[in-house]
Amino acid sequence: MSERYAAIINYLRKNGTPIPTNDIWIAASAMEYGLKVITTDRHYLNIPLIITEFYDLQ
Repeated sequence: MSERYAAIINYLRKNGTPIPTNDIWIAASAMEYGLKVITTDRHYLNIPLIITEFYDLQ
């Protein structure tokens, strides 16, 4: 999973779209196990190769 974490953090840094560290671990776990991230945090949409179900509460 650490390889996925590193790939995500490098991608986000290169694109100038950093997100909180714990959220990167969540994304790496989802990527590792093919899980969907259900969230209200829009920044997950910036991460490629994860399935994201985003709910806008506004």
